[in-house]
Formats: sequence, C-alpha cells, structure tokens
Amino acid sequence: MKTVNDFKIINEVAVLDGVAFAEEAKVVDEFLRDNIKIEYVSVISKDKRYFELKNSKLILTKEQKFINPYYLCEDKALNDLKPYNKKDLLLESSSLEELQQRIKHLENSKIKLIEMLEALLVVLKNN
Repeated sequence: MKTVNDFKIINEVAVLDGVAFAEEAKVVDEFLRDNIKIEYVSVISKDKRYFELKNSKLILTKEQKFINPYYLCEDKALNDLKPYNKKDLLLESSSLEELQQRIKHLENSKIKLIEMLEALLVVLKNN
C-alpha cells in the first residue's frame, strides 16, 4: 500500500508510481489536498497504466498527467483571461490571421475557466 511519502516531484509533476489498490485513491486525495500548489499529477499502476483522480476515485485514463483538482489557482491565471478591447472585436476590418488569433485566445480562455470551475466544484463538494 502506497503512502503520501511515496510521491516524488519530477519536473514539477507529483508522481506516484506502482499503484496497485483502489484504496490508494485515498492516499492520492490526501496528498493533493495537502499540496494545493502542485498543479500536475501522474498516478501510474504497477502495469504502467495511468490513472486520474475524479470524485475521490482513481479512474483509468490515457493521459500521463492530470491537473490537481485542489490546485490553488494563482492570480496570474485570471490575468491571462484579459479580453480584447472593443476595437479588436470589430470583425469587419479584421484579417483572417487576426480572427484566428482571437479564436485561439477565446478557446484558451474557455479551457482555463473550465479548469478553474472544476477545481472550485471539487473544493465545494468536499467542504
């Protein structure tokens, strides 16, 4: 059975390798609650499958790492979501490249907002 002491930080990712039991989700959940400044986590089974913590359960995933659901979002994340000014939003005078940049900006903003909302929901559900 793994413990919170078995986690290793590798390239700013908390890694727990060699997970064998579903009960170890409690260990992962405890570690992540206590380490809210760690953004990315990787949980690997003995047979090299990857797992993600969702609703306090380890769920099989194809992704090698996932975002800590308890990660404390810093103010810089909100600063990255600055909207374009009104002049930039006028579509008539925009080139295709400018439109593509705006679409990419909006997609990135949406992803960041969803991640922050999911983290907030997890915190609210567990309190």
